[in-house]
Amino acid sequence: MLRPVTPVPSYRWPAILPSILLPKLGLGDFGGDEVEYLNQQRALEHRTAVVKLNGVQQDIVERKKYALCFFVLACAWVCVIGTILLLQGFGSFWWGCMPFKLSDSVLLTAMGTTTANILGILLVVAKYLFKSNGE
Repeated sequence: MLRPVTPVPSYRWPAILPSILLPKLGLGDFGGDEVEYLNQQRALEHRTAVVKLNGVQQDIVERKKYALCFFVLACAWVCVIGTILLLQGFGSFWWGCMPFKLSDSVLLTAMGTTTANILGILLVVAKYLFKSNGE
């Protein structure tokens, strides 16, 4: 399981940086307020990046979990429909002890609505969990 990224304490500019390096870079002479502002801005950007990374990690874990649930649900659906078809085909339950007979309209309705419901649920949840990058 992925661990959340812990934020790193904000980085302090060395005292020599404003007086020597910044003028050489053409950035001018910064006072203490500007350096403190830059430190706060970098710390905020770092915290924002950490939150986004934690969100992506959580999405990956949730996607794996729900992908397994989708697979189990689809397998259960196939087993139920297959069992109904086998019972209908053989016409009995428990080796002839219990008769099983559905009319054709009931059988078609049960199979069609069950299939539509399962596929609809899978489509809605899959579109929510597996969004494209543009959304």
